[in-house]
Amino acid sequence: MSACPKCQNKLRLIDIGQHCPHCGVNLRFYGFEERFYRDAKLAELSVAKMHIKLRVFKTSFIGGWLPKTRLFSAFLPLILLLLPACKTVITLSFVLKNISLNMIEVYRIFTDGTFRFISSMAASSVVDKQSFVLLRNAIYAYAGTAFAAALAVVLTLLCFISIKKMSAVLCLASGCGAAGTAAVFVWLKLFCQSAQTSSFGLLNGTLSYGMFFAAAGFAAVFAFNFLIAKNGLHIEYDEGDLERAEIAHKVKTGELNIDDLPQPIVETQATRAIDDEILKAQKQFSGKEGVSL
Repeated sequence: MSACPKCQNKLRLIDIGQHCPHCGVNLRFYGFEERFYRDAKLAELSVAKMHIKLRVFKTSFIGGWLPKTRLFSAFLPLILLLLPACKTVITLSFVLKNISLNMIEVYRIFTDGTFRFISSMAASSVVDKQSFVLLRNAIYAYAGTAFAAALAVVLTLLCFISIKKMSAVLCLASGCGAAGTAAVFVWLKLFCQSAQTSSFGLLNGTLSYGMFFAAAGFAAVFAFNFLIAKNGLHIEYDEGDLERAEIAHKVKTGELNIDDLPQPIVETQATRAIDDEILKAQKQFSGKEGVSL
């Protein structure tokens, strides 16, 4: 059971009236002014924290040329991985497969059974399996590179969580992607060399330019995120918001009591303008009614 906020006497279940049966105080409006100011102060702190988060979010994506360029560059590796890295022809008695190795073709290789066929040929002891082993390794490396490119996009869209830390993580992801492009190129080059000596002309491979462009895309992602991780981004906050956020933290940890704070908690040009408007309205009202407020 609850108690009366004034006299602290216990209220019975049948005490459903608006007034306390012990002291007669209005239970609905007792302490209304204190609760009103308390809610106003809590709202002031909450709005300040929301403003700070919105500023960080906005700055992370469009707060100058650097974040805008970073956002654009995040999609470059994915787009450039659409360019062919190698053109391969597999010729067997009942199989003729033309592969132009790019991101879309790698997806098809994993979904239409081609990769399973390449893996089985790599484990075969009948044909020259070395070329199939190299091709399989190149496909593995390409899939990992495509994953790094997709991860760079996702992390860029989440960069508002922590501007510097997420930029550092993006540097790592783009570095892994660039290393992946180098691995793909090496495996494909070895594959093309091995395919030239393949028995009965089972395989044929021709290197293309896709990996060079993809590596450049990852390098761009790394460069822009390195600059942000090193120098950060300039965020312009509204007057008083940082001070309110610090006070909100101290209230949450118990260092300050919300009831001991003034209202408004932090005076700014905006709050002073509101106070001036209130005083102006009070003077107009007192002049019309002939009373003083």
